[in-house]
Amino acid sequence: RFCCADTEEESEMEEARKFRGIYILPALYVIVAYGFGLLAYRLPGMELEKYMGEQLATAVWILPLTMGVINLIVVLGFGKRISREQLLHCTLLIKYALIPLYLVGGLGVVLFFALAFVPLPFMIMIGPVLAIGLCVLGWMILVGAAPFSIAYLVRARQEGVHGTFSVILAGIFQFFFALDVISMMVLAVKEKKWVKVTMVVILLMILLALLGIVGGIILWWTYIR
Repeated sequence: RFCCADTEEESEMEEARKFRGIYILPALYVIVAYGFGLLAYRLPGMELEKYMGEQLATAVWILPLTMGVINLIVVLGFGKRISREQLLHCTLLIKYALIPLYLVGGLGVVLFFALAFVPLPFMIMIGPVLAIGLCVLGWMILVGAAPFSIAYLVRARQEGVHGTFSVILAGIFQFFFALDVISMMVLAVKEKKWVKVTMVVILLMILLALLGIVGGIILWWTYIR
């Protein structure tokens, strides 16, 4: 009895020590990511410099990376006060919330590359340049969210939840579009976390992908063919 009581007390103390405010950071990061995407769409770089000044415009364009550094500092600074489950929750919150942003961005990349086939001289150069620029902006957002997922993978390996190979592979995938989300989905389901939400997200992704393919075919057939 005393042993069980001590175990329960230790569990309660451990729960009390958790840094519950950590969930504010991924929510803020999602807001910043969508705001950054909207700003990148509405105001090209030259206009940002015109309205904000060169230094402030530069700060805006590297905002996702700045937030990524803040994420990293918080994850390292609070250390053990952030549990493995909390790190997983933060990771999936960001990954799943940003799926619509990346779907729109991916569609934009496809359309921009398609502009290269429009029979106009300037379109041959503009389309690929815009597509590459959009990929760079998306990758900055991807990297900014990596501290949570990497910290989760390290903690999961230390606690014996996932094997070394799975952790290393998933860690590499955190820097590649789509693979970062898929790898975390697999590990979350393996850990029996967010299972129902993950299944719903997968179904929605398949549906949106099919709609995107159909829409792309219609656009190609209507305007490019």
